[in-house]
Amino acid sequence: MRYQVYQCLKPEIRRDLGFSNKLPLKEDFTLVYEADVPGGRDDYMVLDELFELHNLQHRPNPQGMTSMSVGDVVVLENRAYQCDRIGWKVIPHWGEST
Repeated sequence: MRYQVYQCLKPEIRRDLGFSNKLPLKEDFTLVYEADVPGGRDDYMVLDELFELHNLQHRPNPQGMTSMSVGDVVVLENRAYQCDRIGWKVIPHWGEST
């Protein structure tokens, strides 16, 4: 299964990501990492594993992204999730023009 990690690189938006109920706008985010992960498992299990992976000292792409944190978006195939203060929340219509 293909996954992508998006991070908001705009400090004025990033600082509020964990405290807002607004849905994130894709245009405020930058694709910082993309890879494959074994599929056939519950999305939330995969998301938790990716969170752990992207917070290791020797995480993938340490020069191109910060460790994964609140507000970051992970897309599993075509399903998008935002890292919340506790767990993950679904982002409906990620990337669709409004």
